[in-house]
Amino acid sequence: MKKFLLPLLLLQSSPGLQVRSYSASLHDRFLDFPSAPTANPDFIYGDVDLTGVGWYIAPSNTAVERRRQFTLISPKHFVGAYHFRPSANGSLSFLSEDGVVRTYAIESLSAILNSDGDPSDLVLGTLETEVAPDDGINFQPFLSLPEAGYTGQELIFMGHRRPGTPTLRAGRAVFQARSQFGEGTAIGANTGIKRTEVFSWTYQENSLLFTGNPNDSYTEGGDSGSPSLAAIDGQGAIVGIHTAAGTASVLISNQNISYDTFVPFYVDQVNEKIAESGYHMTRAVPGANKPSTTLAVSINAPSIIRAGYPVDLGVVVSNTGVSEDANNLRVSQSLPLASGQTGSGTLWVSSFDSEGMTARKGGLEVGESSELTVSLTPSTPGVFTSEVTFSADEFAESSEEVVLNIIESYRSWSAGLADSSVNADLDGDGVSNLQEYAFGGDPEMASIVQEGSGERLLPFLESESAGRVFTFLRRTDASGRALSYEVESSPDLTGENWETIPGGMTADSPISLGNGFERVRMEFPEPSADRFFRLKVSLNE
Repeated sequence: MKKFLLPLLLLQSSPGLQVRSYSASLHDRFLDFPSAPTANPDFIYGDVDLTGVGWYIAPSNTAVERRRQFTLISPKHFVGAYHFRPSANGSLSFLSEDGVVRTYAIESLSAILNSDGDPSDLVLGTLETEVAPDDGINFQPFLSLPEAGYTGQELIFMGHRRPGTPTLRAGRAVFQARSQFGEGTAIGANTGIKRTEVFSWTYQENSLLFTGNPNDSYTEGGDSGSPSLAAIDGQGAIVGIHTAAGTASVLISNQNISYDTFVPFYVDQVNEKIAESGYHMTRAVPGANKPSTTLAVSINAPSIIRAGYPVDLGVVVSNTGVSEDANNLRVSQSLPLASGQTGSGTLWVSSFDSEGMTARKGGLEVGESSELTVSLTPSTPGVFTSEVTFSADEFAESSEEVVLNIIESYRSWSAGLADSSVNADLDGDGVSNLQEYAFGGDPEMASIVQEGSGERLLPFLESESAGRVFTFLRRTDASGRALSYEVESSPDLTGENWETIPGGMTADSPISLGNGFERVRMEFPEPSADRFFRLKVSLNE
């Protein structure tokens, strides 16, 4: 006969997690907790990574509140019991791999809803800052199995010990049965907890009939929110969050029943929320055959990229596998020296440093593609090989390359000048900035010849037997630079009658000068009357 069934937080007089053959040296996770916690070298689960299981610190009553444990599921998110949720102005502490206690402020809390639209007993928390990769604190994956496969799974049951100085401890449990718990169900209907998907574990107390495992444990008051985890490949993979406990009598045996919120049931809903920060929960799958899929990347880059002007690079990631979704996509791209770098795309989160861009996205379903647009303004011209590296939980790291040919523009060419306007003549040689740019001159050195080649900088007109020959210098990549060169003629210099006249290149034109310029000779028939010629240079970047 069942005697009582209550949420764990209501049993305030109870001492917390009970272990059949408790030994502080085996079952306490830390030494000198909470004043100066260090890893217990003899802890029974010391070979399992549990660094993502931390303890709560509230602004008040801190000695008591340190018993409450919460579990990181990403570098920024954690889970616990909704009915025993922390305050949004509190913080969580963790003992890192290198023995340092690191504390992170809580930013917000979010309910995970049941099918009725009410809060289940699973709460999702967000930290103000992410746990950095080198902090030595690893978030916990979740045990991913077909539902029938969870039954019989041995679990690490975590909790606390009170009264007096609190300790954080762990024992053993077994995933025995799945059910619903809380309001509107047959179990826990009067506890104040809304309908929640749970599993249960029954601890048999009568040692005459049930010897059990010496590490068997069960939860009591104050253990709400602490996790149950499976040891998978050296990591603690979360399975449940302690929700409620009760007792029952069967013949001469007393039973202690622990109910845990079944976390894998809520993974899709949790992922939908944490995808806004670019994360999904990570799957832990027992055995040698791990989930895998295939990712492909295509990189879309404009054929013309001008230094000093913004450009968009499209990185399209596709899940081309046939059965497995891809979770926790990671993309990095090396980029040329640039300013104004941004990344945008549905549920992509990106950041930039001197090496380039890093970005993440929660996941891609089978057959799904997602584009990340990287915007930047290259600072200097040149040929740059951009490497895009990509991976996911289910896909090993791979790379693709794209060659970015960044050509000089007038904007980048003139960026360091005291006056960058096209009509300025800084050196007073009668050649404007635009003309210096179009013909290969130096805007800060008075000269009428091109440095290096010695070519005459400005156009000139000659008379030859076939007519008039107009000679000028032209950039070989003029069209890419949005430069145009047009020879015009007029019978006078009034400025009203300039027009493009028929003509053609001479047989030896154009002549490459080998420095990004060519000499162009345009031939015009001998006019019947005197005419004036000029070269019109236009810039349309």
